[in-house]
Amino acid sequence: MFTSCGPKVQVDKIIIAQKIYSVDASFNTFQAIAISDDTIVAIGSEKGIKSRYDANELIDLSKN
Repeated sequence: MFTSCGPKVQVDKIIIAQKIYSVDASFNTFQAIAISDDTIVAIGSEKGIKSRYDANELIDLSKN
């Protein structure tokens, strides 16, 4: 059975990197950030962010 995840949320940009450090209690690392109106909307895995958000601009720093 297939289920719909619904439409993706439009954001200005998605940044993909090998490691993005968060400044939370555990200093967790992530691979992607979704940004809209100069505000971080979400941070998570590359797959998770790309599955929930559609961006006008994709910046991939993971290959550098």
